[in-house]
Amino acid sequence: DKSVKMGKVYKWPFPSAFMQESIVKKDIHESERHLGWYLKRIKTCSMSENQKKRIFQFVEDLKLGKAGKKVKAHRLASYLSFLLKLHSYFEKDLIKVTEKEATEFYKDLMDNKVKRKNGLPYSQNTKDLFVRTLKRYLGWELKGRDNQHYRKVAGWMKEEQPKSNKRAITLEQAKEIINKEKNARNKALFCFLFDSGCRIEEA
Repeated sequence: DKSVKMGKVYKWPFPSAFMQESIVKKDIHESERHLGWYLKRIKTCSMSENQKKRIFQFVEDLKLGKAGKKVKAHRLASYLSFLLKLHSYFEKDLIKVTEKEATEFYKDLMDNKVKRKNGLPYSQNTKDLFVRTLKRYLGWELKGRDNQHYRKVAGWMKEEQPKSNKRAITLEQAKEIINKEKNARNKALFCFLFDSGCRIEEA
């Protein structure tokens, strides 16, 4: 079985499965474009100039790995999306959010009083992303999660989505599936999904 990629012919599995740095994988999620779009949204929104400045520094520090592991564009765009939503709720700099305000927000979020623009409630996974973003930002702003203000405002918040025990298939399992598949289209589709990590609806 062979696959054509970037003008060359390779045998399965694709080179990226072996982490060959010479092959540049396409950003199918357009993460950099989305990140740039959210940065522009932050720049033109109603946040205070100080809040905007702090968020831009937050993004820069996460990019460089100055606040733990380096964070990629896809995750940064997600943080900015939820920071915008948090600002819409609190309407103040996040560092100034009080324990009482944070508690009310958490109750409203879990009771489905914080909703999407279409009026529907958020999924539990999205609720957890609200919590994760607030905790990550305040942990960065307050220089650690041992800070007393952090513990009062966000440290106690819990993510409720149960952890999945599903595991991704191994490279050997993927090769076995490909070798058994007879249909060329199915082989190509499976190779693409395994190699890119995208969802079936994105293929």
